[in-house]
Amino acid sequence: MNETEVRDLLARAAASPAPDRIDVDSAIASGVRRRRQRVAAALGSVVVALAVVVGVLLVGLPRFGASPSPVASSSTPPLAGTRWVLTSYADSSGAQVEPQPTDLPRASLWFLSDSQLTGSTGCNGFGGDYVVQGSSLTIPEPGHTQMYCSETAAQEESVLHDLGRVASYAVVSGSLHLLDASGSVVLAYAPQDLELAGTSWRVSGISGDRGDGTSVSASATSRMTLDFRADGTFTGSDSCNQFGGTWESTRPGRVYLTGFGGTEVGCTDMASPARYLALLARVTTYTIDWDRLTLSQEGRMGTITLQRVAASAPGPGAS
Repeated sequence: MNETEVRDLLARAAASPAPDRIDVDSAIASGVRRRRQRVAAALGSVVVALAVVVGVLLVGLPRFGASPSPVASSSTPPLAGTRWVLTSYADSSGAQVEPQPTDLPRASLWFLSDSQLTGSTGCNGFGGDYVVQGSSLTIPEPGHTQMYCSETAAQEESVLHDLGRVASYAVVSGSLHLLDASGSVVLAYAPQDLELAGTSWRVSGISGDRGDGTSVSASATSRMTLDFRADGTFTGSDSCNQFGGTWESTRPGRVYLTGFGGTEVGCTDMASPARYLALLARVTTYTIDWDRLTLSQEGRMGTITLQRVAASAPGPGAS
């Protein structure tokens, strides 16, 4: 190949296009575009996934400035049929005061129905209506008896005043709290079990049944018992003889003992057993103050105080 042919060949080569180089550049540019699209798609998926996760986490959280959803409360169960004994009350200064121990029955509060209540101030009994709606509770001034008890006079005044201030109630750890309009506790009560059936008692005192001031001796009362059986019968000892009969409670706080009968053994002291049985036959009301049972006549002319015992001792049936 001469010099002229070489120059012609180089000229044609320089003038002709370079297809291999053009294809490579196009491929590289196309690959970069595809990689960018794949990365963008992947990033978009990640963003969407994160948005879903954040949304799920935020569903259960309250919005800023929004009130939390109300939570159902079991602190205001129905009052009808419940029975309570006073554990503290607000005195004239607003301080919570515990009732002072006395020989009188403890102050109590019984919700007889959906609208009627009864109770005791620790001296006088009271009764009337009440209005409840949800946790709201109002007690219009109840009627009450007019006995005077010097040892509980201040307590009675406070209890009656506090009942009129009640605006709501709550049951906290099993105790009944009666609250005023500001939410402060004015009266607090513990649950009271007034069930007589299946209980056994030993007499701790007999008083108020005779005008001459005589009383039954402690040696006699320590041997006197009374058992209320679930089948509606009762048995007991009068310190000399065994006796029995039937009992009936028409409503809480009321009890009647009838059909007396028993053994007839002669004892040196027959007066004490006779007084015990005579009082039992006239009993119309009862109160249970923890482990103490008080049986009384109308007008509290005679009172028998008894202490709970674990179980009743078997005795002969009524004759």
